[in-house]
Amino acid sequence: MSGFTAYAGLNFIGKPKHGETVVVAAASGPVGSLVGQLAKMAGASAVGIAGGPEKCRYVAEELRFHAAVDHRAPDFAQKLAAACPKGIDVYFENVGGAIWQAVLPLLNGFARVAVCELIAQYSGASQAAGPDLLPATMRQVLSKSLTIADTARAIRPVIIPGYV
Repeated sequence: MSGFTAYAGLNFIGKPKHGETVVVAAASGPVGSLVGQLAKMAGASAVGIAGGPEKCRYVAEELRFHAAVDHRAPDFAQKLAAACPKGIDVYFENVGGAIWQAVLPLLNGFARVAVCELIAQYSGASQAAGPDLLPATMRQVLSKSLTIADTARAIRPVIIPGYV
């Protein structure tokens, strides 16, 4: 299922092209690791976001992403920007929260966002204290003409011939 989710989300929503930058959150996990491999096969630059030095080492050295960025680093947003000097064309969302807020300003016009998971919201906690970021987020979505879609919806219409 992880492979199908990665394939459908990246190819039906993300549609990476040669030379583009694809960023994936939770890059060391089953779905994220496959998204990076598929992005590289499409000729895109794969940038992975992971939590901690060991996971980032795995993403960079074992999975051979072009870059791995530790979301726990105090200067995470700056390191992500440095890893994506031409901005982000495709973002595979697995986490949400602060990671989404760091990615959003880096999305290029007409970027595509495949939303697979929102792990940061799983605790059931209410919205974090602070300003309501929805208006600013929606302004970015509109001004950059972003495509944002749920990977589950990308998978539903797929019919596998001969599969019952």
